[in-house]
Amino acid sequence: FPSHDMRSSNSCVQINNCILKSLQETRAIDIRSTSEISIYDSTMVSGTNATNTIFIESNAFLRLKNCTIIANDPLTTYSIQGSSNPTNIYIYGQCSANFPTSAFIINQVAGTNVIVDSDIVENSDNFI
Repeated sequence: FPSHDMRSSNSCVQINNCILKSLQETRAIDIRSTSEISIYDSTMVSGTNATNTIFIESNAFLRLKNCTIIANDPLTTYSIQGSSNPTNIYIYGQCSANFPTSAFIINQVAGTNVIVDSDIVENSDNFI
């Protein structure tokens, strides 16, 4: 998705074993409708000036499993932010991030977590 952030409108999208990197200094994923998005074993990287790496609006459905979420701007607020309530974000397995998640996330699956660690970074070869 090099030309624009990922946006979806009422479409089902499944992403497996990918690296999604924003090249326009914004979010890696921006969902603004009632889509179903499943992302497994993947990495999302936002650029500079991004307030968050993943943004969900309007009761979107996001499923994350064993993902890494990296913001490249030290002023980023959230790794994942939901602006509606409830925001249906389900986290399976263990996800790693370098910023916390928004308080709007209410459907985290029991026994799973997002580990927030400032040492999670993108290296110079664009691999995680």
